[in-house]
Amino acid sequence: MTNIILIGMRGSGKSSLGKIVAELAKMDFMDTDQLIEAKANKSIPEIVGQHGWDHFRKLEAEVIQELNPQNSVISTGGGVILNPQNTIKLKQLGTVVYLEATPEVLAERTKNSDRPVLKEGLTLEQELAQLLEERQNLYHQAADITINVNHNSEDKQKDRQSKAELIIQMVNLLSS
Repeated sequence: MTNIILIGMRGSGKSSLGKIVAELAKMDFMDTDQLIEAKANKSIPEIVGQHGWDHFRKLEAEVIQELNPQNSVISTGGGVILNPQNTIKLKQLGTVVYLEATPEVLAERTKNSDRPVLKEGLTLEQELAQLLEERQNLYHQAADITINVNHNSEDKQKDRQSKAELIIQMVNLLSS
């Protein structure tokens, strides 16, 4: 199976869903945010707090360009698609899957996150809605497949499992 690259907003489930997809498909899992933290030897809040978002985006681009995975599910940062070179590289690596969710769902999932804000003076939901509006076209342009990851049921684990199975099915269909 080709590599599966997950893109989407913060809180869309790229990491949690990615791990399930990797397990079900018997693939490796990697998270570019973890790779960035390892490269910088700092957490993302520390990187952004000390050096700003531009420095973080530079590190992110370096990590993306260095990727050469085989049989892997790759979870990316929410803003990875802001750099066209990142998108080109990700599309070369495999099938890009956009995990799409509403700002309300994203806010609910990220309300306890320690991730630095991108837009000052807004509520979390307002920030996510504004970012989603700015990035939506880039996500769709980058994606080979779009999967809606809003809640379908109260059983979150069952919901994740069925979404992971759907991702694998869609990637297999696209690859055949």
